[in-house]
Amino acid sequence: MTVLELTNTNDLKFTDGKLTFLRGADETAQRLFTKFQLVKGEWFLDTRIGVAYFDLSLQKNPDLERIRRQFRSVILSESAIDEIESLTLDLDRATRVLSFTFRARHNSGAVIVGGSGAPFIVEE
Repeated sequence: MTVLELTNTNDLKFTDGKLTFLRGADETAQRLFTKFQLVKGEWFLDTRIGVAYFDLSLQKNPDLERIRRQFRSVILSESAIDEIESLTLDLDRATRVLSFTFRARHNSGAVIVGGSGAPFIVEE
């Protein structure tokens, strides 16, 4: 399946007046980025997509292992991901800000690198 490419501001990308489509590892990276941007249950067309941020991290003492399992599940929900090479969580308890980074191997051999607040990239 192909997906419409989005800009860094989540608008549809046009090239020469035509919509741009993504395939392969770039498609998977954008799909993962979108999943991490959504709160689970937020999208009315498929309430299973997204991350249960309210249940996981908006607590006095969030369970980092539970959050790690949820993030792993979201990443591995993409069938084109063969393995997660790394997944790092960092919780600033004073500000209650959770950030993460990950590296995942796409079935094409490319590596998808992602994290909090920035579009995910593909390393060939």
